[in-house]
Amino acid sequence: MMESKNRMRDTALGLTTERWNQISRLIQSKRTDEAFELLKDEMANASGDFSKAVAYEQLGNFYQMIGMSGEAITALERSIQFHGSMNTPALTRTYVTLGLVYKSLGEFEKALEIYETGLNKLMDRALRIISKDENSQLISEGEFEGKSVLNFSTDIFDRIKELCRLDVTFAALRNNMGTC
Repeated sequence: MMESKNRMRDTALGLTTERWNQISRLIQSKRTDEAFELLKDEMANASGDFSKAVAYEQLGNFYQMIGMSGEAITALERSIQFHGSMNTPALTRTYVTLGLVYKSLGEFEKALEIYETGLNKLMDRALRIISKDENSQLISEGEFEGKSVLNFSTDIFDRIKELCRLDVTFAALRNNMGTC
């Protein structure tokens, strides 16, 4: 059995739990060069845009942890690029981290912009989930002042609120917006 290829990956981190623990121990021991080499290895072995997006997210997290803000921003923006049209919880998590980097630099308006984008992605994902539910219906589509609008039933908003409560990144985004 091919150990490293067939091992289930931790969906929260995109790395095997064993590998992430190893990287964390190296960072705590101030052996950042070795930790960085392991992360680069993960990035080189990533296949597919989602795996690459998660690898760049982790690289951005690493740079943030060791105080390399510029490199963190570059890696996190690259993660967002690899996500492309995929709107996943990992994408929202990337926006949280990117906002934190800008916030740590004192760039509060940029951080707020990033958090708002993350919230919009989260809401888009919630709407997509709800729209696939046969019990949820939009009331109507129409036009108002030359713009396309959707009128939602109140149960749709209640379901969106519930989905947001279940997604921890919603609270992180809102909390970080408040502290900015």
